[in-house]
Amino acid sequence: MMGSGIDVRLKVLIEALLPSRNRYKTLESFSSISCDIWKNYWFDRRKPDAEMIGSVAAHWPQHAFWLATGKVDVEHGHTAPHGVKAPQIKRVSTFATAG
Repeated sequence: MMGSGIDVRLKVLIEALLPSRNRYKTLESFSSISCDIWKNYWFDRRKPDAEMIGSVAAHWPQHAFWLATGKVDVEHGHTAPHGVKAPQIKRVSTFATAG
């Protein structure tokens, strides 16, 4: 797959976690979005909308951060799907100063 945007990551996530057989019916079952809409997205006839992204993120919350950012935060349980390489977020130290 070309690109690295959220629409590509959504396909990578779905492909990694759902077998191709009955994929769209499974997505419909937990998202309440028709399998025809999922098929149209899968075959590049439409872009994913917020409802599609939100339903997948809610179903697989451990991958929601990666889906949104393309990065992982393993320390807090935010992972990429198995077999997907993703950079770890960089933490910036902040220090409060007394005033």
